[in-house]
Amino acid sequence: MKKMQNEGVSTTTPEGMIYVVDPSPLNWLYILYNTMEESVRADHSGAIIPSLANYEWKSDTVLELKLKEGVTFHDGEPFTAQVVKKSVHELLRWLVPHPPGSFLNYFKPTTLKVIDSYTVQLYFPKPDGLAVAKLRATHFANFLFWNYLGFGYRKLGSAEGHW
Repeated sequence: MKKMQNEGVSTTTPEGMIYVVDPSPLNWLYILYNTMEESVRADHSGAIIPSLANYEWKSDTVLELKLKEGVTFHDGEPFTAQVVKKSVHELLRWLVPHPPGSFLNYFKPTTLKVIDSYTVQLYFPKPDGLAVAKLRATHFANFLFWNYLGFGYRKLGSAEGHW
């Protein structure tokens, strides 16, 4: 058995690129849910539950998120209000950021204010009964992702229309 394991072993450096093709129209979901996180999730009954943040309505148009402290990304970057600010900013600049439909978009102009390192507030232009559910589709990525890839921004100038 040992001899067979050693057969065919190359001493040269690998070359080229391996391309993985998945024709599933849901491929983006598998990538997204294994690389990014959200402030809330849905439980088995469909109820919205906290994940990376607790939420509280401060008024009809202000939703506050208290982020979990001590959370880090795979590269060691801490999960902070600045990460949430960057991720929400990137989401808000798209015309239609969600493949399932524009019903997941926040009303324009929605803004975000950093209160402290682990607290942000979303300001909506009018009451939005689906805002908490929309948090499920607000994905947080680290700065490494946004600065080097960002859903195709660096390569294509936009993340829209290339799926």
